[in-house]
Amino acid sequence: MMKSQPHDPSPPLSWPTLELCYHLLVAVVLLPLLMVIYGWQTRASMLSWLADSHWDVTRMRLLGVARSSLLKLPYDNYDLQWRAFRGSLVLLSVVALVHVIVGREVRGWRRKDASTRGGWVTGALVYQLVVGLIYLSYLHGAGALFTLLFVMINYAFSRMAASERVSAGVPGLTWAMSIGLLFLNDRFGGYKWAWLDPRLGFLDGLKGESRWHVHFPIVSLRMISFNMDAFWSARASSKEAVAVELKERKAAGDGWCADGGAAAVPLTLRERERGHRPLSDYHLLGYLAYVVYSPLYLAGPILTYNAFISQMASPAHPPRRHLAMYLARWVACVLLMDAFLCVNWSNALISNQRMFHQWAHVGVGQLAVGAFTTLGFIWLKFLVIWRFFRLWAMADGVETHENMGRCVYNNYSTEEFWRTWHRSFNQWLVRYIYLPLGGGKWKALNIWVVFAYVAVWHDIRLKLISWAALLCAILVPELLARRLWHTAVTKGARAKWSRRVVAAAGALNVYGMMAANLCGFACGLEGLRLLVERLMTAEGVAVLAVSYAILFSLVNVMLWIRQTEEGETRDGMVSRPVQDRQTHTFRAGE
Repeated sequence: MMKSQPHDPSPPLSWPTLELCYHLLVAVVLLPLLMVIYGWQTRASMLSWLADSHWDVTRMRLLGVARSSLLKLPYDNYDLQWRAFRGSLVLLSVVALVHVIVGREVRGWRRKDASTRGGWVTGALVYQLVVGLIYLSYLHGAGALFTLLFVMINYAFSRMAASERVSAGVPGLTWAMSIGLLFLNDRFGGYKWAWLDPRLGFLDGLKGESRWHVHFPIVSLRMISFNMDAFWSARASSKEAVAVELKERKAAGDGWCADGGAAAVPLTLRERERGHRPLSDYHLLGYLAYVVYSPLYLAGPILTYNAFISQMASPAHPPRRHLAMYLARWVACVLLMDAFLCVNWSNALISNQRMFHQWAHVGVGQLAVGAFTTLGFIWLKFLVIWRFFRLWAMADGVETHENMGRCVYNNYSTEEFWRTWHRSFNQWLVRYIYLPLGGGKWKALNIWVVFAYVAVWHDIRLKLISWAALLCAILVPELLARRLWHTAVTKGARAKWSRRVVAAAGALNVYGMMAANLCGFACGLEGLRLLVERLMTAEGVAVLAVSYAILFSLVNVMLWIRQTEEGETRDGMVSRPVQDRQTHTFRAGE
């Protein structure tokens, strides 16, 4: 059992000027230089392999290489997710722009026309539902009907929440159905209408751009969120729900608020998520609009039902300058990714199983740096994808958590890494799994349940189950070490050796996080095994020694960054990143 303990105050971390300059030189100059040099070597090696085959199209496809249609330059095109997103980006951008512009017009028209606040909210929900259903039909064709079928069965379970006699079964039925469908969808690869009735077989030919069951895991999160929020609200006092609704009205500053919005108070996203709502807010229209909400349907970020329905009533429009800056930064990230894939092909070398036989012709240092660089590619890929959809939602008046709060190369703690990587999903897991299981009281045990669900949710494959197990195996010792480090026994050591001990342990932790994430999202178990075998050679041991020295400097820079952010940091053991304590509060209509 893990109980949280108050941290014993320790002096702030300090660096001699020359030592800090050395760590900065290693982290900011030497490490990027190695990534560029080895990345260029990887590209040159793969170009020579292509030249040997006279640029055979089949060989290019096997290696994951394509030619840019604009610049005619070869680039790393191996990653399926990035290929699909980049190829659809223009269409998605047009859809997003039209959706936001029409949505604002609809809300403005309904606001003037509706005689009640409820009428305005209903109009917004109807619009989101209609657009979402069109979007769903385009994406999945007749397969969208399977999604809606399971969504409606789940809604039937939620209706039990209002009944004292049967409401206790809502959580069990909801979770059993959601997890069961994940396994069944994976087992059968979706379903065919012809299985129900041969006369319905023609529906199987009406396919969309993407298979419905590939996106069902995110839908299942929304199903669970709706039912659990309704279940908890049914047990909350009516006064709590009224208080939240009154604050929403003030935040909206609309004509239905008694003070006309003069005392508008911005609602934080956390307040929207946690505030219990009247049971009347858990209706079919809101539920369906939430499930098929187009900006967040494909990839998230994850949003709870309470937060969604709250923002239908009082949209959280950010200032235009904020949106413009967010858009500019996102465009810069897209251009950076395009440039990166033209000059660095590490992902095609590390993630492509067809390339494993070529690893024997590549130096261990090149492989190690390639693996390190691949994690940066994965981070940048998800950053671009998630921020596009978050930008779309924000422009539509719906705020979500920001995923990727820190660069992947600015994490030495597994716990902090998980909190900032997929932050919206982490918040969902905390609300619907971690806290109901007892939270921090049973932390060392709860994380196994949480990560087991995360692995199954992502994809029921051995490499993801192994990823979850590796993360837990790394996280439990980290929690124990942090607890021991803040006991009276180590008080003297903390005062003298705090930074060096944390940096040394953090560097080891980085190896563990690299292994877990390479296993789960890059080369898989087989690739990880081959990489470890190469690192166990004489050359590999030398590479490990040099890389550990580099990571030691890198973690020192991370600690310095955190202390700069927070003023003073106790022992570098930051319990939460800065972003985790900040919640954007955009005034409605600002």
